[in-house]
Amino acid sequence: MRGIVLFLVFAMGCLEPTGLDSDGDGVPDSSDPCPMDAPDDDDFDGVCNSEDRCADFDDTLDTDSDGFPDACDTCAGFSDAEDADGDGVADGCDVCDDGDDNEDADGDGVANRCDPCPGDFPDDTDGDGVCDSDDRCPEGDDTADADGDGIPDGCDACTGDDSADADSDGVPDTCDPCPLDRYDDLDGDGI
Repeated sequence: MRGIVLFLVFAMGCLEPTGLDSDGDGVPDSSDPCPMDAPDDDDFDGVCNSEDRCADFDDTLDTDSDGFPDACDTCAGFSDAEDADGDGVADGCDVCDDGDDNEDADGDGVANRCDPCPGDFPDDTDGDGVCDSDDRCPEGDDTADADGDGIPDGCDACTGDDSADADSDGVPDTCDPCPLDRYDDLDGDGI
């Protein structure tokens, strides 16, 4: 009787004559859709685990046809394989085309090569185009200097011609309480 049962099992294709089951999942290789995987396809997308590019997601969904499943596509709408600067960020999503998007010394989200102020975070708080680390007037526009004295207007205590100093005391006449008195009223009498 045992020989008949074995014959029926072989004849029905349930077991291979050699019993080869490479992944040990109880399904013979000849009937196993994924003979090298046990379990075969955890996310049920029709792609064997050993070839699954996007585990736990459907590998067959690839709307931009770049070969990367949508759920694991780092640059949707563009080819993830194209990376001219070799920084691991696909060209279509590359913030800094000619630099490494992953290098960001100040942690502001802008790659060093494309960061106008790679050592500052934030870069330019007052928006005057001067990096915070070089800003002479943090609360004002460093580029505005109406009197041309090299001191930004927002931080210039003495507006006007700073070169005029009639008493040569180092205080410009427009800010000097006593522009003709070098010692600026030592006795405090207002004269």
